Amino acid sequence: MWKVIQQMTSETPRESEITSPRRAATGRSIIAWLVIVAVSLTIILLHVNSDDSSAGRGQQQTVDSITDRMQGRLLVGMGSIGSGDSARMGLQGFMVGSLEHRLRGVILVGELEGTDAARDLLMRTEVQMSEAGYEPDELQRDLIGSLDRIYSSPPVAGDVPGGLDVPQQEQLESTLGWFGTLALHPKGRGPDPIRSLQMKDSLIVLAIMSVMGSGIVIGLFVGTVLLIVVIVLGCKRRLRHSLGSASIRDGLLAETFALWLVVFLLLQIGLQELVRQVPSLQQNALLLVGVVQGATVLAVFWPVLRGRSWADTRRSIGWTTGPEDDGSWLRELGWGLCGYLMMLPFLAIGVLLVYVLMAITSPVDAGTSFSSSSSPSHPIILQVAGGSVWTIVQVYFVAAVVAPFLEETVFRGVLYRQLRSATGRWRIGWSVALSIFVVSLVFAAIHPQGLVAIPALAAIAVGLGLMREWRGSLIAPMVMHACSNGIVVTLMVLVAR
Repeated sequence: MWKVIQQMTSETPRESEITSPRRAATGRSIIAWLVIVAVSLTIILLHVNSDDSSAGRGQQQTVDSITDRMQGRLLVGMGSIGSGDSARMGLQGFMVGSLEHRLRGVILVGELEGTDAARDLLMRTEVQMSEAGYEPDELQRDLIGSLDRIYSSPPVAGDVPGGLDVPQQEQLESTLGWFGTLALHPKGRGPDPIRSLQMKDSLIVLAIMSVMGSGIVIGLFVGTVLLIVVIVLGCKRRLRHSLGSASIRDGLLAETFALWLVVFLLLQIGLQELVRQVPSLQQNALLLVGVVQGATVLAVFWPVLRGRSWADTRRSIGWTTGPEDDGSWLRELGWGLCGYLMMLPFLAIGVLLVYVLMAITSPVDAGTSFSSSSSPSHPIILQVAGGSVWTIVQVYFVAAVVAPFLEETVFRGVLYRQLRSATGRWRIGWSVALSIFVVSLVFAAIHPQGLVAIPALAAIAVGLGLMREWRGSLIAPMVMHACSNGIVVTLMVLVAR
């Protein structure tokens, strides 16, 4: 890839020849970068503190419940078609984490391996609680007692498992949700329409995930082939560098990004407080957020206010219709679709690094600790899982329209161009590598999925950055970004509800 970047520019003058002469960093640029670093760290700290707050923990528990339900349906669906061995491998993730998470695992074991295995796991969980000094609250003790009664004897046709009374059944379902219903409607009770519906839902999730998995494998293969072709063409000097030459006025872009970041943070805090104070806005909250956040793109006019021409500013940030601004936007759309496929190998590496990071950061006593062991997830899943059709429309608007347009403009457009100009006298490989690294790190770190998700988000950003470097225009990166977000939201809509 390093060689490709160097070869892509071989038909144009050396980078040192197309960039402006070395000049001392201005005080404004230094202040702008100090602001960028400070605000980025502030956003990260706000995310961390939000996660540690009681409201944040409650939200995370709800997210965990939704993701557990998605995984549970998948495993039950696999078990129902005879793929029990593969399903049992997925049960390992339910053997650690919070007590509620483990109790959901007990119910899955009861479904896939029988009542005896479920009771053994429940007893082992109680022993682990004792060894860890974990004291369950009254509700948790009631849940353990109910599950113990359910799995103490085989189910009898027509009888309520464990002879639980109505309040106990309601408690089990209200606390453990889909899993509680599954425990109350086990195999062996004869005709059971509720169980039939759960099995149908599980098979639907299995089918969706199978199709999605097959699509990912095919897309990964095609993307890898396309990436290899691009690398080969780059090595043969068949690719043309289209980012364009730097301008002496590109230093204003650091101020632009700093201004946008400050405005974005303040508006985010203000919108959260506004929605909290005016509950009637809740049903249109995402639309409001999307419109207001999208409006922050007006920060790109800051260089114009500082005396730079709009035509020059527009070309610098990539608001063009192609490498030569020749109106070939359809070609850029096509490259965006191909670019999404070529981004998948980077994403695969990023996801692998996430799992490695999770393994490294997991406590040694993960099996005996009853603290939450959540995987990275976006809080927007809450709106998708429990929202109306109108809420889903708003989610698509924010994720697949506003976010690609805004984030590509400010990250790959403004910030990337500024960094490439600032390092323009370096060797091209070093300049591109550092610029993509910094932009990708900032992009990933300020997202709300958590620090552990940084490798996956940064991997996506690397693919977007390379496309920006090659095509110059932001159309292709915007299409790639929209495809990525749109597919993720669609998957959540299909399996999380």
